[in-house]
Amino acid sequence: MNCIEHFCYYNDITDYPEDYHTSCEVVYLYNGDITIVCNNKEFHMTSKMVYVMPSCVKHRIIINDRERYERLLMFINPWTNARTFYSEIIQNMLMGFIVKEPILLKDTFGAGEILEKIGNEITKQDALCDEVTAGIVTEFLAAMIRNSNFFKPNTESQNHV
Repeated sequence: MNCIEHFCYYNDITDYPEDYHTSCEVVYLYNGDITIVCNNKEFHMTSKMVYVMPSCVKHRIIINDRERYERLLMFINPWTNARTFYSEIIQNMLMGFIVKEPILLKDTFGAGEILEKIGNEITKQDALCDEVTAGIVTEFLAAMIRNSNFFKPNTESQNHV
């Protein structure tokens, strides 16, 4: 079973009320200007940015530029993802255990290309599609973690010499 529940490109201008999802929401903004409202905070997002919204976190999107809003929307099922590949830090991010707000980044690390690879793999529908997709999803989530300020490695060594 694939960990991706939804994967689609959109260019419609649609307002949505505040909502939340049991799955983790990923949006890559190809072209546009939006504000994400979450926990009474506003997060500004412009073209070539990506966010990961953890599971069950209430949020709302405000479209600032109604002339352009091109995006990719993907939902990752955190439970299915954990069955195909388990990483404590990735699972904590998907479930919102570490942070309960969007992880928002400029695409300086190839997120758009990684997400395109996921889309290409999903359409193959062959015997290895789910396994390969899970690997690419892991690559994407690891890149988000490595490039965010939310997740800092433990710099203290457990073994002192």
